[in-house]
Amino acid sequence: TILTSVVAGVGTAVAGITTGIGKLAMDALPLEGIADAFAGITGNADAALAKLREGSLGMVRDIDLMKSYNQAAQLVSKSFADQLPEAMQYLSKVSAATGEDMGYMIDSLVKGVGRLSPNIIDNLQVQVQLSDATARASEMFGVEADALTKAQTQAGMMNVVMEKLAENTAAMPEVAGTAAQGLGLLRTTLANIKDQLGLAVIPAFNGLLQAIMPLVERYAPGLIDFATGIVGGLAQMAEGVAAVAPHLEDIVGSFVALVTGDFPTFLELLSNGVYGLGE
Repeated sequence: TILTSVVAGVGTAVAGITTGIGKLAMDALPLEGIADAFAGITGNADAALAKLREGSLGMVRDIDLMKSYNQAAQLVSKSFADQLPEAMQYLSKVSAATGEDMGYMIDSLVKGVGRLSPNIIDNLQVQVQLSDATARASEMFGVEADALTKAQTQAGMMNVVMEKLAENTAAMPEVAGTAAQGLGLLRTTLANIKDQLGLAVIPAFNGLLQAIMPLVERYAPGLIDFATGIVGGLAQMAEGVAAVAPHLEDIVGSFVALVTGDFPTFLELLSNGVYGLGE
């Protein structure tokens, strides 16, 4: 009937919506920890994120910006992480010139400085030596090279990298306002909306999990016993089939012998098969 069809359609739609909400929430679960850590490290998540968005020209997903900031603060320092928006004005040009993803550029900067790795810094199309970073750090902090801490050397590395990036990109056109930047902004905006929706439904999803868990704990043992019984029955069935298979083969062979007129063989195979099945 029409009513039945309508009810079935509504049920299907509800199931689809529920599944979609569940997937949104599950995809967003890792983002919650990143966002919480970002808020804790920055002390003002909204202001810090606004600066990162501005620096990246809106071409990098919010959660990736927060992740890069968190990594920068942990690998080096919060002051280093606070320099990321300034560095992005250069990295956007390098990204446009090389075709490399902006997120990849930021990740290379964070890890290259954090690990004091000139090889990773090479991804930014600048050549920096560890000795350059050490010399700059000694100059910045008034400390002999062998007395520098790792954090001071990292600061020297960042200073040198920023200087090189400024030189290399000075003649490059601005990326803001280009079609590529507009398309990147659109993609990022859509990705951010999906992430925000996922984060918004996590509380409801968590409530659903809390409601389901008692049912799972109550009925799981019975389901396990039921499944175990089925597996055991299938195993016994398999053993039975394996046991009678040779005798069934004799019976089939006997009929082949009968068709070909080999009556002695027919009688022998048939009797063997029937006798075997009766054991």
